[in-house]
Amino acid sequence: MIDLKSKLNELTAFQIEEIMSGAIDLFCDKNGKLLMKVSEIQDKINDLDDYLIYLWDPNSDDYDIDVVNVLSDDKKEPLKKLIIKVMERLNYIKTSAKR
Repeated sequence: MIDLKSKLNELTAFQIEEIMSGAIDLFCDKNGKLLMKVSEIQDKINDLDDYLIYLWDPNSDDYDIDVVNVLSDDKKEPLKKLIIKVMERLNYIKTSAKR
């Protein structure tokens, strides 16, 4: 398994924003049509934003620790997978499946 924290720690703030943008793109089809309800996407993006920044820089003031603290493992795992998927698409990482 990838050490996601260390991989994220190597990235710049701009690259973290690219991951967020890439994640948002995954909620749309090739024509830009949403694949789920806007409210569902907003919830996922809010969780992802706080969790991604927390993983990138736990000392940052740019995330809501309360959001991170209430995320269950059932919610964290899909967020990690989403982050990894976007990082692969951006060529920030390569997993063993891609080699």
